[in-house]
Amino acid sequence: MTERCSSLALAYVSVASNIEPERHVEMAMGLLMHSVQVTAVSTFYRTEPIGRPEQDEYVNGVFEIQTDLPAGEITPAVLHPIETQSGRIRSQDKFAPRTLDLDLILYNDLEISSPSLTLPHADIKRTFVLGPVLELLARDTHSHICKQSMLDMLPSQQMPESIGKPMSTFSGRLKTKLCRE
Repeated sequence: MTERCSSLALAYVSVASNIEPERHVEMAMGLLMHSVQVTAVSTFYRTEPIGRPEQDEYVNGVFEIQTDLPAGEITPAVLHPIETQSGRIRSQDKFAPRTLDLDLILYNDLEISSPSLTLPHADIKRTFVLGPVLELLARDTHSHICKQSMLDMLPSQQMPESIGKPMSTFSGRLKTKLCRE
């Protein structure tokens, strides 16, 4: 583990849904804003389901957050309760459709491998997670000393060629909502 980069940690949360996705993603952002500072929203994409091609497409994107919560508390104290409020039912089938799937992808430049938390999250290798994370890390709106070390932890610093179908209108609506809060 490395030292914290500032008093507030910079973190990235992936968001996925294929059951009423726009409603659940908007709800997740609103609920997340009660617990942490949501500082940016990536472009969201429609993507093909993994493992179950007969399912509806997923909507995937990433939220950039700042928080004073330790990395190990974010998922059980914030993300899982939001998933539960969305009606998510956890099953043994990791490819089951879901109202909402929220995962802590990066937290400062922390590297952790434990039974309860792995950072960077294994899903960082998936283009629909990596692309939005790279989009947000490339933003120059505020400097953060962790950004370069976070980039160094990624499997690639090149934007994937194909992520999915960009949802420009929906992404814009989320970004507007963030600016109003």
